Amino acid sequence: EGSTDGGSSSSGPKRIIILTNGAAQFWDTCEAGAKAAEEELGLNAQGFIVDFQRGDFTDKKQIDMLKQYALASDVVAVGISVYNPDSRNLVEEMRSLREKGIKVVTIDGDVNLEKYRDARFAYLGTDNFVGGQELGRAARALSPDGATFVQFVGSISAANAVARMDGFVDGAGEGFEELARRDDGGDPPRARKNVEDALNPHPECDMLVGIWAYNTHQE
Repeated sequence: EGSTDGGSSSSGPKRIIILTNGAAQFWDTCEAGAKAAEEELGLNAQGFIVDFQRGDFTDKKQIDMLKQYALASDVVAVGISVYNPDSRNLVEEMRSLREKGIKVVTIDGDVNLEKYRDARFAYLGTDNFVGGQELGRAARALSPDGATFVQFVGSISAANAVARMDGFVDGAGEGFEELARRDDGGDPPRARKNVEDALNPHPECDMLVGIWAYNTHQE
């Protein structure tokens, strides 16, 4: 997963860190893309390496990781998929990195824009609420008379997951009844079991909504 040693030497290559919100197959693909970009852009020849690291779907893990980056002498940039957009402690660590001259952007999941926009330079990713709305509209096209549904995702607390699920409800509109939201921690076998566990007590369910990349394949 890469080093998080706070005492890393400044004489070696400088690290551009990508910190995920958790471990999921989606991030495996993103890591491959990041390493491909590292080669395509010739970063190594310029003295940079891409260091791809994973959170664990908690605020604490991301906060602890950012604290370590602040102590390291070789970190020049951090891209973080924010787990909790309202975490004041996380935001303070992001601000601390920026004060030290480390570039900070958010990817995939952003901070609360009304409160903490200044904590990062920019956000790179989807407007997750709008994405959820589009999924909801697609669901209405499939079922014009409405449906009872369960939503499935890796973490029901992650910023992007909450926005997408809320967006789905808004986009689907009247006649759509949400029965439950179930998370699986990014584990496909557990995701498949979640579907079984949702259908058994809810025989009236007639729509399954997969939010993260692997969820639909488990349904």
